[in-house]
Amino acid sequence: MHRGYTDYKVTQASTANQGELLIMLFDGAIRFTRKAIESIEEGDVTAKCESISRAFSIVAELHGTLDFEVSEEISGNLASLYVFILESYTNANMHSDATPLSGVLAVLETLREGWIGAVKVTQLHGEAEGRPQAGVSERSGFSMLAG
Repeated sequence: MHRGYTDYKVTQASTANQGELLIMLFDGAIRFTRKAIESIEEGDVTAKCESISRAFSIVAELHGTLDFEVSEEISGNLASLYVFILESYTNANMHSDATPLSGVLAVLETLREGWIGAVKVTQLHGEAEGRPQAGVSERSGFSMLAG
């Protein structure tokens, strides 16, 4: 069963557009952050380290794909948030303290909701211009996060 789920996730990621991929990344970071909090509370050091490492990698990827040429202000603001998140993961991991992760969850969930709204607007804009609903154009601004 695990193999079928893995195949499904690979297919889902390979067929998603930029906006959907972005939401999937936030979903993963949120899921691993919650798992890290749970692992800290249970005293499971191995699971804590793995969960924080995976969440950290996702946010580092988001940070690394910012395109300051698209919008220096928005990219700068996102970069600051991503650095805050990465520092919070480091602190939580070093001190086995879930407190910094509560702030991380709030930021990730807020960003996720914002991007969901942006994806919907982009899709509606695409429909109005006669493009397929699921498509996200290069002009949509998502290139800011997906290199």
